[in-house]
Amino acid sequence: MKTILALASFFLPILLFVVAGFALIPAYYFLNAVYSWLGIIGVCVALPVAYLVWGFSLCAFTIFFKFITRYRTLQGSFSYNSVQVARWAITTRLVEFCNVTLMIHLRSTPYINLWFQLLGAKIGKDVFINTYELNDWDLLTIDDNTMLGAGVVIQAHAAEAGKLHFRPVVIGKHCSVGRSSVILPGVEMGDHSILGAVSIATKDTKMPSHSVWGGVPAALIKYTGDKKKTDDTPKAPPQIEA
Repeated sequence: MKTILALASFFLPILLFVVAGFALIPAYYFLNAVYSWLGIIGVCVALPVAYLVWGFSLCAFTIFFKFITRYRTLQGSFSYNSVQVARWAITTRLVEFCNVTLMIHLRSTPYINLWFQLLGAKIGKDVFINTYELNDWDLLTIDDNTMLGAGVVIQAHAAEAGKLHFRPVVIGKHCSVGRSSVILPGVEMGDHSILGAVSIATKDTKMPSHSVWGGVPAALIKYTGDKKKTDDTPKAPPQIEA
């Protein structure tokens, strides 16, 4: 198993550059057609469009790669040296490459919602996503009319004791996650719940509906509407993931 992980780590940079090279082919043909029609001035004007063509080609290859390798993020615990973790690392790195190349520029647009849906996330209607840092997509559910602020990080995995532990993250309807907040594996946000800016929802935190949470680690602040904070209100787990 260690050999498999070592090989994956060795070939991953090579794979990234090969993918980037192949993705340039459609952009090359596009610029060549523009040059034949409009000359060098046309090529200069068309360069931003060629960049988009390259970026979308990268994304298309990554979706195709995930499909043909039949990779899915599975719930459970896996050794760092397992085949599942090696596949997770390769697919995740490809997606990160696409994110910093293209999706960082398409935040808050329908394109980023579609991107994460194609990767396996369950995303409802009218969801506003102003971040590209969503991970472990097959274990991620975001329901209707929810808003994710800029810089929000959601991951359904945690590294502990030589293993990666994967648990689903579920965000309900009409929820709000503030800027630069972090949501870790096993977190559940009930409908109409709020996580304040720059907060960390540690693993397995359960946020009831109509509740407001914040801080590091995130703790209940109050209820909205007719609900009020009581002494038996659920608390967040005390641990903070690295």
